[in-house]
Amino acid sequence: MVVKEISESYMEKLFPIFSSGLPRYMAISVSTLLLSFLNYTGLAIVGYVVVVLGIVSLEPFIIMSFIAIPKIQPHSGSV
Repeated sequence: MVVKEISESYMEKLFPIFSSGLPRYMAISVSTLLLSFLNYTGLAIVGYVVVVLGIVSLEPFIIMSFIAIPKIQPHSGSV
């Protein structure tokens, strides 16, 4: 809430037309829509990057497992 009030006061000082009325509501609506769109696209990008990083970080273990499978001797594993 404080950030909203601070940003509104900065807008009013920089652009006096935004002090009241329709221009003020339009500026608030447009900035909210732009920031929401930026947030939404950021979430999608972060989701894709997390999946890629997860796959890349698991690849060495998967590769080592496939290399080790032929070397397993089941009869020597029992106690």
